[in-house]
This record gives sequence, structure tokens and C-alpha cells, in this order.
Amino acid sequence: MEFVNHAFARMHKARPSELIATSWNSLYEPSESKRLVTEAISDVTSVGFWQGDAVGRRADGSLYPQELSLTLLPQGGLVAVARDVTERKLAQEQLRNLSIRDELTGLLNRRGFMSQAGHLLDLAARQGTTCALLYGDVDGFKSINDEYGHAFGDAALVEIASILSAVMRSTDLIARMGGDEFTILAYDLDLDAIPAMLERIHDGIGSSNTSRANDAARDWMLGMSIGVAHFDPSAPLGVEAMLRVADAEQYQAKARRKALRLAPSATTASAR
Repeated sequence: MEFVNHAFARMHKARPSELIATSWNSLYEPSESKRLVTEAISDVTSVGFWQGDAVGRRADGSLYPQELSLTLLPQGGLVAVARDVTERKLAQEQLRNLSIRDELTGLLNRRGFMSQAGHLLDLAARQGTTCALLYGDVDGFKSINDEYGHAFGDAALVEIASILSAVMRSTDLIARMGGDEFTILAYDLDLDAIPAMLERIHDGIGSSNTSRANDAARDWMLGMSIGVAHFDPSAPLGVEAMLRVADAEQYQAKARRKALRLAPSATTASAR
């Protein structure tokens, strides 16, 4: 480098004098400088200009996203103009998260889940991988809203989201689909492991109920009715079809749980 202005040097956390006479490669990781040579230099030498994204390296070794343009000078050499776009990338990521994340729980929303789950199921079909989709809603959620108020209803949803995030694998997709409805896509799962997975969820909810038992302001009892759909790569279903299967199973699970709650005890039956 023959000339470096102060703004360029500050961006790299160095003084201009420290960059003069050094190789431009020192401003990038080896793999990135190799990519720039491959993608940019051919365009610069043929048409005189190139513009694109790059990942720069500061003097302290930290990496940052940059917008880079290279212009060929008539007498030879290049002018490079680099712009630090860290804040712009962060803003774009925040906007992306807002579009695919549920604002209340931080889980994926329906849009985010449908997109990511679709890609995973396509991959599972190609690789012959079994998966499971769980779909459930919170038992008695309306009564929590009615008795305690909507703010506490929101707190109950956040509690469920936290439990699901704690007991599921980091590779599982967890989403709040809307209202009190949640879904999970467990990718690359042995179907024999589903009962243990459901047990972890119900145990987690039970432990949470126990921890609130003496809190009169939050002594609601949470529960979930969950339906399960299996993904068979030899006869693959799409996300919508799996949701319909799991939803139907969830209604049956809810009916069974309700029947158990309403069933008379052995003492009552004998008294009759």
C-alpha cells in the first residue's frame, strides 16, 4: 500500500504509517484474500472496476464486514475504497429476526418455522433421515387469562417457551405458532426416542408448576396436550401435512387428558 487515509487506518485500528508499505493481504484472512484475488482481480483487470462484500481484519485481529470497491488506475495500481458496514448488517439481522421471531417468547414465529422446517424436511428426504413434529397447546390457557389477566397469560406463554427451550436439543426447531400453540421439529430423531422426549416436556412443566406452588400470584397449573407426526423419508410429507396430522393427534390427546380429569375416582364409583 502506497497511500492510506486516516479514515481507512482508523477503521483498521492502526495509524496510516503502520499500513504504508505493507501488503493489502494483511488486512484479510488468508482464505478471504484468496477469494478476493479469484473473484475481484479478474474483473478489475478486464473492466477496470469491481465492487462487492468482504470480511476485513483489523490490527487487533477482529473481523468485520465491509463493502469494498476496487478501481484500476490508468498508470497502474488500484484504488481501494472500503466501508465498515457492521451497523448496517446488525440492523438487517435485527429486521430479519423481527420477521421470523415471536416478539413475546423469542421463539420462531409461524413464518420462520415454516421456512426453516421446510428446508430441513427436504434435507431429511434426501438423506433418508427420520424426524418428528410435535404440535401442542397450553391446557387451561383461557382460564389463566380470565382469572389472572392477560399479562399473566403472557407470562405463562414465556414460561412454556423457556421450558421447551431448556428440555429440547439445540438442533430442534421450536416455534410459537400463535396464541397458545407451540410446535417443535425434532430433526434426525430415532422415533423410539419420542416417548422420552414427551416425558422431558411434561416433567419440565411439572417442575415449573411445583416451583410456583407457594406463589399465590402465580399458582396456575400449566399443562400441554401434544400431538406427534412422524416423518418417513420413504413417504415424505410436507410441513403443512405434518402439522395437520400432529394437530389431529393433539386434539385426541386433549380429549384423553380431559376424560382422565373428569373420570370419577374409585371411591366415588364404589359409593354409587
